[in-house]
Amino acid sequence: MHKDYQRGDDDLINLAAIKTLAQGGKVYVSSYNGLSEAGDDNGSVKALFRY
Repeated sequence: MHKDYQRGDDDLINLAAIKTLAQGGKVYVSSYNGLSEAGDDNGSVKALFRY
């Protein structure tokens, strides 16, 4: 992780959502306005892992 975008960077939250969907999981966005860039003190991601 680094502060500024660099060529070839991937958004890890999007990647996690894509992988979850590919495995038959479900992805929900609870508050799009509440999302922030990585590195901000008020950003968070919630997850429930079941197997």
